[in-house]
Amino acid sequence: MRILCTGVTGLFGRYFIESNADSQRFEIYGTSLNARPSDALARLVGYAPIPFDDLTKYKALLDEFRPDVIVHAGAEGNVDRAEENPTVAEQANLTFPLFLMEEAAARGARLIHFSSNAVYDGEHAPYSEQSPIQPINRYGEFKCQADLAMRSELGRWAILRPIVAYGWNFPFGRKNPVSQFLPLLLDGKSLGVVDDQFENPVYAGDVARILWRMIESGFCGELNVAGGDAGLSRYDWIRSVADAFEVSDSTITKASMRDFPTIAPRPRDTRFDITKLRREFGFEPLTVAEGAQAMIDDTARNPLPVGAMA
Repeated sequence: MRILCTGVTGLFGRYFIESNADSQRFEIYGTSLNARPSDALARLVGYAPIPFDDLTKYKALLDEFRPDVIVHAGAEGNVDRAEENPTVAEQANLTFPLFLMEEAAARGARLIHFSSNAVYDGEHAPYSEQSPIQPINRYGEFKCQADLAMRSELGRWAILRPIVAYGWNFPFGRKNPVSQFLPLLLDGKSLGVVDDQFENPVYAGDVARILWRMIESGFCGELNVAGGDAGLSRYDWIRSVADAFEVSDSTITKASMRDFPTIAPRPRDTRFDITKLRREFGFEPLTVAEGAQAMIDDTARNPLPVGAMA
């Protein structure tokens, strides 16, 4: 099976390609916005940095590689940048996914599109696949429009909607709350972490496992993916990580979302209802404490300096 994965140098891309248990059966070709070191992507059968607005290059790649499955994990993920420059964000988060949807349908390929918890307003948690999608910023709006278009498409599609995820990103990759805050905690830095924003964060390794199950089962439709916690604040989340890594949490103080003004508004509470995930796949995702332990055990991906956790 040939799989084209966009955003392959991101957090989800890393866990996905590195959890490929059968590289003979599953051949993955990856793309990303910016060129990255090829040695980090050795498990791919091919790799090319192609911007989302270069549709000609993508058409040529699709013609040459002929994927059976397209995993669209790439996006303009900076919410404030999307608010400031909606033209670029619309190209990346709406125009390009619609292009892939059309190309997948024309070629008889399955498309698995990564959505976001930003499609929800943050005032009616927990959110299931049947919940109304009502974004409160432009990033969420473009994701919302892409989701609605795919819902109406009769082709073979799936929407994978992970909540905020964490894990070991590539050293050159975008950080997530754990990989951002953990080095600061290890250095004894003072941190103000909000206690009025709520999620049930998901370990990126779980997202990769669910993605593989979707590919192998031929799953179509949409799926909200979150961690095993019922929900917790960012403050409690990071304290739980500190406890797992045996780092003092004495430097962590409670803060409010209003203490960190942003260009784009953020939803307050996007906890997911993962009943469908459990029912369809019999999958029980890790809690934050368990996910932090998985990161500790996963020394192969750990980008921290040697001895940083000693």
